[in-house]
Amino acid sequence: MQLPIQPFLLLVCFNLFSQSVNPLLLSLASWWGTILTLSSPLFIILESVSSLLVAQKLGHVGQELVGKGEVYQFILLIVSAVAYVVSAWWIVAVSAQSSIRVCFLRINLLYRLIPQPPCRRCQPLYLALL
Repeated sequence: MQLPIQPFLLLVCFNLFSQSVNPLLLSLASWWGTILTLSSPLFIILESVSSLLVAQKLGHVGQELVGKGEVYQFILLIVSAVAYVVSAWWIVAVSAQSSIRVCFLRINLLYRLIPQPPCRRCQPLYLALL
């Protein structure tokens, strides 16, 4: 049901806000925003507690597996090493992509803000500013 509900709600919102807006609707939207703003710390706390519970359960399962034999210890060692390497690679790859995007956005913004130099003599200075 999630797939058809989202476009339906979007169309309902477009329809409601395409005409003059009822003041009751505006006040309800304001109250809903206030409720979401005030309840977001509660949801953050609930999410952190649930993550902590999952991590503790995985730790207990890992302790039970380690107690069963050395083969499980070796497998858990390899799995944890792979997890560390993949997470480090992911952090580096994502940060590199985001820094490249930020660099391209800055260059695009500078191209729009600074007009093209009037002569070829000013071209190196213009490119150095970018």
